[in-house]
Amino acid sequence: MSPSTAPVGSAAPASADDHTEFDHTSADVSTFPDTLDLRDLAQKYDPSERFVPSVVWYRTIETLSPVKTVGLGRTNVTLIMPTIVQTDATTPYAGFDRRATPNRNPVAQVHFLPAAYGNTAPATYVVSFSIETTGPVTFTVSAPTFIGGVSGAGSRSVDGATNVSVVFSQLAPTQPVYVALEQTTGAQWNWYSTRIAYPPFVLQLCRCCGRDARRPCSHHAVGPKQRFELAV
Repeated sequence: MSPSTAPVGSAAPASADDHTEFDHTSADVSTFPDTLDLRDLAQKYDPSERFVPSVVWYRTIETLSPVKTVGLGRTNVTLIMPTIVQTDATTPYAGFDRRATPNRNPVAQVHFLPAAYGNTAPATYVVSFSIETTGPVTFTVSAPTFIGGVSGAGSRSVDGATNVSVVFSQLAPTQPVYVALEQTTGAQWNWYSTRIAYPPFVLQLCRCCGRDARRPCSHHAVGPKQRFELAV
């Protein structure tokens, strides 16, 4: 048997019943660790500025999941070789296991078109796949790197609950993009959702204002020792 078709581990190929443990489990994807350090992309805002960026109020552009597979325009989900799609679970999921489909690798893929959401200027977007594995899994993360400004693509090893993220920097609104997670080795895994959002936003607050907002403050123009940051 060739390496590309050999089952991973000693377990037998999975059936749909192998995923039933997840049917009554609530997955809080907001607590999943990320494969990228998104702090480097964070947009910072100082309260001394009079203009408040609109991304403070709406960071999430779209969230796709097994119960919402189509967004606006050409924004949609493609699932290849799932072993189960459970839409009535506590947290709906699509389950995959390469051992059960050795002739074709499982894939979860999302397409996104910024202009379909009213975006008219280049912007930076983060596409995050919230997944959970039952053991070590290796993915090939694909994206159209030829357009430039793409980070997070390549080989990724995951073990447990994780957000696998890809960043598109200064993406033109009319440029359609995709991100695909293709399992190449490893155990069972679940895809819960994919979030398309602007980068994290960080408020730079004055320390004395943070303690007591009623006190007058003249520290906004002072150095970092007088500030703290709050991610939103």
